[in-house]
Amino acid sequence: MSNNNAPYGLRPSRKLGGGAVANGAYSIADGYANAIYSGDVVMMTGTGNNIEIAPAGTVNAIGVFAGCNFIDGEGRVTFKPYWPAAQALEANTVCEALVYDDPNIIFRAQADTVAAADVGALCDWVAGTGNTKTGRSGAQAQASATATTGKSLRIYGLLREVGNEYGAYAEVEVMFAEHALTGVVSGVGGD
Repeated sequence: MSNNNAPYGLRPSRKLGGGAVANGAYSIADGYANAIYSGDVVMMTGTGNNIEIAPAGTVNAIGVFAGCNFIDGEGRVTFKPYWPAAQALEANTVCEALVYDDPNIIFRAQADTVAAADVGALCDWVAGTGNTKTGRSGAQAQASATATTGKSLRIYGLLREVGNEYGAYAEVEVMFAEHALTGVVSGVGGD
C-alpha cells in the first residue's frame, strides 16, 4: 500500500513528556501581504507581537500557525483557519493569531520521502500551496534532504498510523531543532 500525496503543513501530534498541547496569542499586522495557513511555520517580525510566515530553514521560528480572530474592514468578527493575504482590519483593532509555540510540541507532517535511517536526522520544511477552502497549509517536511547540522526540524519517527509506511509521502513526527524560545544552538539546526 502506498502513501497518499496530501501535504497539510505541521499539525500538533503530542507534547514531549506528556501534557496538553496549547497555543499562544500573537498578532498579524494590518494588511500583511502574505497568506498564512494553518500548519505553516511562523516567526516574529521584530515589531511588537507580530508574526509572519517563516521561510524554510528559519532558525528563529516561534511555532506553527493555528488560525486567527479579527474584525474585518466591514466590522465583522471573524475566525479563519488562515490569514488572507493583505486582509484589512477594522480601524484601531488587532488580529489575534493563534500559534502552537511550545518548543516541546511534537508535530506530524507529510514528508516528501523518508527512510528508517532518517529517524533522528535533521531536515527543513518546504512551502506548498495553501487551501483557502480548508485553511490548511501545503507545506511538508523535506526528509529527502537530511543532515546532521544546518536544518530546522528533527525527524522524531514515523507516525504510527495504519497504512503509513516508509517511502514517498510518509507521515512523520518532527520537532523544532531550534526555536525562538530556546535559542539557536550552533551546529544543531540552521546555524
